[in-house]
Amino acid sequence: MAGSLIKFFLLLAPLFGSQAFASETFVCSFHALSKASWIPPRVAMQFSEHRETARIWASNEGTPISAVLQKRSDSSYLLDWTVPRTAVAKATSLSADRYRVILNVDNLKVSLQVLAKKSAVAPSSRGVGSCIMVEDLTKYGE
Repeated sequence: MAGSLIKFFLLLAPLFGSQAFASETFVCSFHALSKASWIPPRVAMQFSEHRETARIWASNEGTPISAVLQKRSDSSYLLDWTVPRTAVAKATSLSADRYRVILNVDNLKVSLQVLAKKSAVAPSSRGVGSCIMVEDLTKYGE
């Protein structure tokens, strides 16, 4: 009996194990909340390690950027990152500003704030949008 149970679990392990360690990737489209602000039109986010780490693709020209990932609730996460100067030099659509995203993984709604380094009194750029979950970023131009 015990041997049958072990065989049963060994057969099921690949099915559940692949999902447990799989990464989740979201491609999000944004629109600015004011005409005077600038936000990236699209950002891809990949959660790994059971939603403990995250990587960001903020442009087509760059490599992934590590983000600080914080769970805010059962369904929402805060991602915080700054684009390295080396990536800014290669990508025409990025700045070295600090970016903060709140993603709701249940309804796939997202908000973005760009904290510009230009001026401490200038308001930050804000945007909202929606995301789709994807299996392969190459299919979506990232």
